[in-house]
Amino acid sequence: MARLKYSDTAQGRKQQEEKYHRILDAALEVFADKGFHEAKVTEIARVAGVADGTIYLYFKNKDDLVVSLLEAKVAFINDLMNKSVSDIADGRDRVHHMVRFHVRLAYENPALTRFLTVELRRGSAFVKTHAQKAVRTYLDTWGETIEMGQRQGHFRSDIDAGIVKHLVFGALDYACMAWVMNPDRTVEQLNRVMRETTELVLRGIAVSQQGARWTPTPDFGRVEA
Repeated sequence: MARLKYSDTAQGRKQQEEKYHRILDAALEVFADKGFHEAKVTEIARVAGVADGTIYLYFKNKDDLVVSLLEAKVAFINDLMNKSVSDIADGRDRVHHMVRFHVRLAYENPALTRFLTVELRRGSAFVKTHAQKAVRTYLDTWGETIEMGQRQGHFRSDIDAGIVKHLVFGALDYACMAWVMNPDRTVEQLNRVMRETTELVLRGIAVSQQGARWTPTPDFGRVEA
């Protein structure tokens, strides 16, 4: 929120922060519904319940708004993922939980998934550069998980964690993108992605097929109409 001069009062700053996040939420809704190029700042302002000019008090232009939304959402995702796996000591179980986390995001928030997997690809070079930077922490967590499993003796020592993390992320990213874009999507499709990705990854990197084991978690429930 670099463009806006902060209020001199705590109440004023709180209102500014609330309006800032309301604009971001509105932008996510409009980008997911209309697409990056078709989305208009006037529509975002309408959904946020603010005047058109208010948007430009917080953001330079649409690209700046997209990057701010991206950074806020990816920071939230990274924090949530780290909290969800921090207490999991076995690398194999952590792989499964990270796969599940990625898929669960599509299940619980298809609008955010569409923004991250579809609309960012349609953005400018400026936006795409920031997107690559934003995802690094997420990828690093995957790399650390693979290396943890290697130290524990569960995963092969001859594999490159840097390559594996990109392969897994790419597969999940595409699978979730295909799901949110499918008007006939079902929750069972996501459950299959979760189960089969976990199995394929662990069978590929485990020291032995017998060692490619993990603690199962419940499938996702029925998608709400």
